[in-house]
Amino acid sequence: MICRNCNRDAGNASFCPYCGAPMRSKYCPRCGVPLPPDGRACYSCGWKESSATEQELASVRPAPEVNSGDKGLMSGKREDKQDDAPASARKRSGVQTFMCLVSGIAVLASLGVALYLMLMGNMFSVNGTAYNPLTMQPAADGAFGLVTHFSDIIAYFSDVLPDAITNSAGGWDLQTMGMYASSALLTAVYAVGGAIVSVTTLVAVIRFIVGIARGRNFNMAKYAALALAASGTIWMSGRFGYLGSYVSVGSGTFVCMIVSAAALAVCLVNNLVFAGRSAAKGGSILKLLTNACIFACAAVCFLAFPFRLSSSYVGTGSETFVGILDIAVAAINGEQTTYVTIIGLVAAVALAVLTVKYLFTLPFYMSKTASRLARTFKLDGYRDKGFVFRSVVLIVGALPFVVFAFVYLKGASATPSAELIAFIISVAATFVVSIMNRMCLNKDQL
Repeated sequence: MICRNCNRDAGNASFCPYCGAPMRSKYCPRCGVPLPPDGRACYSCGWKESSATEQELASVRPAPEVNSGDKGLMSGKREDKQDDAPASARKRSGVQTFMCLVSGIAVLASLGVALYLMLMGNMFSVNGTAYNPLTMQPAADGAFGLVTHFSDIIAYFSDVLPDAITNSAGGWDLQTMGMYASSALLTAVYAVGGAIVSVTTLVAVIRFIVGIARGRNFNMAKYAALALAASGTIWMSGRFGYLGSYVSVGSGTFVCMIVSAAALAVCLVNNLVFAGRSAAKGGSILKLLTNACIFACAAVCFLAFPFRLSSSYVGTGSETFVGILDIAVAAINGEQTTYVTIIGLVAAVALAVLTVKYLFTLPFYMSKTASRLARTFKLDGYRDKGFVFRSVVLIVGALPFVVFAFVYLKGASATPSAELIAFIISVAATFVVSIMNRMCLNKDQL
């Protein structure tokens, strides 16, 4: 049987396994919203059966069952990605074309800024001075970029870093070891982020040209979200080690995140313009609000990630990273160390590994929720499956982090930091709001 909401073969299920729409419900003859079997009124547009015409009463009856063979469709396949969009949204008006143009240019501009700063400009600065992450000193030419310093980056990983490790055996100190580790991680992430933004920019330009040439809606939020994820990963990498001040407010990394977020906001406005009066439905408003709440929770997880686990910690970088480096330096230099329990050491190592995992996943999780918010209404073939599964994955991933964090804090006789508490609350809130969002996922008929 073909679902009238998403046009996919739902088999003999009572509810569509792809979008959750009821398969044997009545439908409102005025706005098309599914009604319960005994429904006598529409909660969306106010239609009532008692005042309906004979023609409306005839159309409110359940649609006849249709199998996939009758429509020439293969099970689970769609003829066109645009089938998810209503007929009224497939062709643009003048205002909608203008909004597509504006939002597309905004995304391309944000990608252009990010690409320039990564390849040619300055991603790292302290108090307005550009810094070279390889030497931890001010950049000699006033900027540090992947293109302008490509040979230096290659030489750093092939010659400088191996020589430093070889020549410093038995003479390590915590600051030097931390600086080398932080610099290597930040530079590697920086190079990967630059590659991601370069490919994303090329694909976005092609998508923009094709989108303008066609007469249908297009939304480029996912490209701005990728730039946000790439710059966000660089930002978290700097905060992880001793180079957090390099990516603070005023650095190119922070600028990339701001312009990407601004482009996503423009894409959201474009999406609302296409939704038009349909966005004023109760279900549509709830869906938009819950999407905004999911993004807000993900942003809190990202911005307040607990690199500082205990409220008393005042060091630079991740607390567990610095603690493990301290133990490693003491062991290499043959110094006497304070007594460290096996449980505490295991907890610290586990936390460091989980933190590195979050460096590469949390920025993309946050950017995914931002892209979803900017594309709330299904106007360009985007299939909305809800966010419950991803929120469950987030909880499952956060659970061991929280457990090891409290084991570590108990061993150190310390109280949890405000960042750790905010992270726990935001993870739980993401799951709760995702459930609420799923409940109103198909209330709108966009």
